Parts: sequence; C-alpha cells; structure tokens
Amino acid sequence: MMTRLLVLGLCSLFLLAPVASHAADYRFVDRGDTYYLDHLFENQLVVVLGKENGWVKVRYLNGAVEWVGPSRLLTQSQSNANDTAEKVIVPTIALLALFCLANPAACSDNAPAR
Repeated sequence: MMTRLLVLGLCSLFLLAPVASHAADYRFVDRGDTYYLDHLFENQLVVVLGKENGWVKVRYLNGAVEWVGPSRLLTQSQSNANDTAEKVIVPTIALLALFCLANPAACSDNAPAR
C-alpha cells in the first residue's frame, strides 16, 4: 500500500514538474508587475511590491502582503497552462488510485506471474 502511494505521488510530481518549471526569472521581476502566485488548484493574482535577497514581496488583491520565492510567480499564460494541467492530471491520478483500491492485486508489488 505504501509503495503504491509513493509511486502515485512521484508520478504526480513528474507530471506537474514541466508546468511548475516555467517560473518568473528573478532578474526581470520589477515593482508594479502583476503575476499569478502558484497555489494548488487556484492561482491568485498578485502585484510585486519589491524584491530582496532572492525573495519577492507581493500584495494579494485582498491587501495581504507576503514574501515569496520567484519560482511561485507565473505569467497569465503559464497560470492558464498550470490550471489546465491540474484539471487533467488530478482526476487521472484519482481514477488510478480508485482503480488500485478496487483491484489491489493489479497494483500490488507482488503481482502473480502470468
């Protein structure tokens, strides 16, 4: 059971890695720029207030302020691609998990020889 969860988790990381790898380049992030902050299932629009020591200070639409890593900043097109990938990948992984729960032998590490 633990092996299956580990495999599912690793698969999801590998599938989401290409989407997450297109983050903002810290060198080009400027005060006043708008980005989408990478949040699972819902990216949030933020405004850059400044940057320091590799971190970016952003303000959410509700006024909250936070320091974040530049790897979490996405352009609108990157945010849309991220959302699309999550809408496909998450249900696929959920279906695979349900299949393994319903058919443990099919997902077992000790599957019978054929």
